[in-house]
Amino acid sequence: MTSDFVERLEKVSDEALRRVLTALCESDPDIEKKASKCLDAFISDEYRSHLDGSERQEATAGTKRKADESLPEVFVCQNCGDGFLEEHNDDEACFHHPGYLEVDDESDFWADHDEKCHGTIDTDEMRKAFPDGFIWDCCGESGDGKRGCEYARHEAIGSKRRKPNEKPGTPVTIDLTDD
Repeated sequence: MTSDFVERLEKVSDEALRRVLTALCESDPDIEKKASKCLDAFISDEYRSHLDGSERQEATAGTKRKADESLPEVFVCQNCGDGFLEEHNDDEACFHHPGYLEVDDESDFWADHDEKCHGTIDTDEMRKAFPDGFIWDCCGESGDGKRGCEYARHEAIGSKRRKPNEKPGTPVTIDLTDD
């Protein structure tokens, strides 16, 4: 996120943020799922009061809201797309596929697909639209949305903690960009 956008987020009212988030969620089921997973990361006795607003600091008109330092930062995992809190992140928190989705040439899924007429198969758009036509290179499972074959720590989007020679997770399930 740009610093300008972060600054605008800090200045806008809670009600405006709720309306923007609601509109985004209503327009895109994927955004709704991601927002729901991020909210789920807060559901614990420890942070429940922040969800119901019982400890919310009310801002006065024209003043910058103070950040609630007791509320932890929520991250989104680049591998599984789940929202998580770093303090709850352990070696079995993320269940994902560490590999890539490859075209499943062995099945009949693409039998009637002519790339000259229907377009290239091996694209991120096709992976998202037709996951059954792909398999994971890490385990050979279908790319139909089943959750992972390996447990690991969550890796936050933008994290630099990746091991050398480790392949990045596929962006298909966590892409929030405009089309």
